[in-house]
Amino acid sequence: MEIDVQMIEHLIDCFSRSEATQMDLKWEAFKLKLSKNSPQKTAAVTEQAVSAPAAPAVSQEAAKTGDPASAGELKTTETRDDSTDVLAPLAGIFYRASAPGEEPYVQVGQSVKKGDVIGLIEAMKIMNEVPAPCDGVVQEILLEDSEFAQYETVLMRIGGKQDV
Repeated sequence: MEIDVQMIEHLIDCFSRSEATQMDLKWEAFKLKLSKNSPQKTAAVTEQAVSAPAAPAVSQEAAKTGDPASAGELKTTETRDDSTDVLAPLAGIFYRASAPGEEPYVQVGQSVKKGDVIGLIEAMKIMNEVPAPCDGVVQEILLEDSEFAQYETVLMRIGGKQDV
């Protein structure tokens, strides 16, 4: 059995919904430790195997269909007020800036172009850029810096877009 990012995301999601407060998993050279330290049901990857390969963020639909055209694309949903919800492409820690103390990538009210980096998600100690899925204005940022984002958590809303 080969461990991949989607399996890890599924494990983290199941763990975060459970009442368990700690989970240790070891599979050959792969190690995963999850723990919940607050009343919020969150989980964090605290250790990884040296040989674990980096995998690109892929939507569940792309993984199921095997469609390489949709692989790696940021999944979004449109809302009623002509805005786009930017969804987390994978489970991990959401960062609004490139490093602690740095300016955030975006602020509410800021214009963005499709492809601009609007945040980072750290999963398995790998930083994954979150690109803007469309041109528009950041209307709302729903996650705080360093907050855990489950797969497809709404990170922020961008309005005034046309090309999703």
